[in-house]
Amino acid sequence: MEGDILRRGRIRGVKPPEVDRYTSSIEADKWIFEADLMVDKAHVVMLVEQGIIPLEDGLAIIEKLDEIGRMGYEEVTRSSFEDIHVAIETRLIEALGEDVGGRMHTARSRNDEVATCIRFALRRQLIGLLGELLELMKVLHSRSLEHL
Repeated sequence: MEGDILRRGRIRGVKPPEVDRYTSSIEADKWIFEADLMVDKAHVVMLVEQGIIPLEDGLAIIEKLDEIGRMGYEEVTRSSFEDIHVAIETRLIEALGEDVGGRMHTARSRNDEVATCIRFALRRQLIGLLGELLELMKVLHSRSLEHL
């Protein structure tokens, strides 16, 4: 199901390849792949808890997102996609169909999704960095005690 899942046929004609190269962030999105999957799962849980989508659909989506995660970034993005969000959504709809897989983005804008994924990934990186900084502080402290 390759093609333009974002516009779903609203733009007619053949796009020059330069347009895709200019608008694609797929290479830059590798660092948010895991964050995107986690954010998608959290959103689906909310949709189920609020009664927006049926439990069965939510479970199917989360199960398929887990499978997409196991596939890995390289396999998920082996075709031409605008970004990682489109790649994941395309794989989901290929597997579950539009009626189920297409529900994942109910009540969420792409801008919200992208911002949340970036914040999630940055938070994880920051927590890791803080842990490393704490270890450095411990080493510096212990070394300073050796020189008292």
